Amino acid sequence: MICVMNTNRQKGNWLLDFLLFIGFLVSFFLDLTGLPLHQWIGVIGGALIAWHLILHWNWVKAITCRFFGKTCGQARVYYLLDVILTAGFLLILVSGLVISTWLNLPLTNYLDWKAFHVAASLTTLAVLVLKIVLHWRWILRTASQPLFLPSRPPLKPSPAAAGMSRRDFLKLVGIVGAASLLAAYSAVNDNRAAQAVSPTGTPPSPTPTQGPNASLNKNAAQATYSDAAPTAVWPEATSTLPPTSTPAAAPTESIPGCIVRCSNHCSYPGSCRRYQDTNFNNLCDLGECL
Repeated sequence: MICVMNTNRQKGNWLLDFLLFIGFLVSFFLDLTGLPLHQWIGVIGGALIAWHLILHWNWVKAITCRFFGKTCGQARVYYLLDVILTAGFLLILVSGLVISTWLNLPLTNYLDWKAFHVAASLTTLAVLVLKIVLHWRWILRTASQPLFLPSRPPLKPSPAAAGMSRRDFLKLVGIVGAASLLAAYSAVNDNRAAQAVSPTGTPPSPTPTQGPNASLNKNAAQATYSDAAPTAVWPEATSTLPPTSTPAAAPTESIPGCIVRCSNHCSYPGSCRRYQDTNFNNLCDLGECL
């Protein structure tokens, strides 16, 4: 009976770790989830990590007390990895809340915070992959067990109890590695696009290839800049102003602390799931300097 309870507990830990890993990978694909869902995944993931820590609190206390005493080297390695992972997820959560649309903080260094958020996510992902590699036998052995064991343990031992082959190890590492590299590429690509935006946060002018409303958006943009220029000058002003005076800059270039939260510059619905247009100018609000 104790063996069955321990096995069911291991299965529950496996399911919790699986959900955390899948949710963490999905959060890297911002264009797939959208910004609101991305933020909710982060908060829910933080709650699951806290629950995971509570479930393993006895092990944490035991290793902490015996870290410099009588304990095996493997336990020390696992303990250090868990400490790094916990710190990494905490940094991800804090930096994500700082740049979130929930708090909407007036950050002048928004891109620096976002770059830190991405760097913390990539570092934590690398450490998480290393932990999966070190626990590969437990992962495959637990995955081979049924979801809920009967009240009595099976008479014949499970085939997984005999050990795992090198082929099983390569399959697991290959799947986890490919998924992690794809997630990392998505995060780096999104961060590079955000860093490519000018410091003033002004999105580039829409081109004719940006959808069926591209010509309309281009005319609207030209009208905006033409309205910003002076349309009439008093006679006495023409005699005092030098001929080389330039018109006032567009309002979007003079707003201090402007933040562009999305660098995709979507000009029509359907370009990405983060598209929203509350001012009805056929441009995504997250890519504008409002």
